[in-house]
Amino acid sequence: MRATYVYLIAPGAAQADFWRVLVLQKFGGVYLDIDAHFVWPAGFLITLSLGAPYIKIKTGEISNYLIASAPHNPNAALVIEEVARGVSAKTNNGVYSLTGPGVFKRVLKKAETPISYFSCTVNQG
Repeated sequence: MRATYVYLIAPGAAQADFWRVLVLQKFGGVYLDIDAHFVWPAGFLITLSLGAPYIKIKTGEISNYLIASAPHNPNAALVIEEVARGVSAKTNNGVYSLTGPGVFKRVLKKAETPISYFSCTVNQG
């Protein structure tokens, strides 16, 4: 059923955002934006058994350009449900809000979410 939501989302960037979270929720793994690179070897930075690292960017907000997750992660499940709600409600506030960092900021509580600061984990751009 959730995969059906991917086809209801436009544009393609939003579909890709949602698809990556679905895949990580099912199989686990690491996603990194193509314009980003690890500061140190990924094996030093990521332990999937600890949950999902989400990057905190310079402004202190959670971003989604690095997602690492064990399968069936409760944080990923929260993101998936929020995207599904937005698609079902036919909200169109743009990719950022529907499937991008805006979703992560809305549903993940900073104090309860494993994070990694961008400056010591991943550089983007």
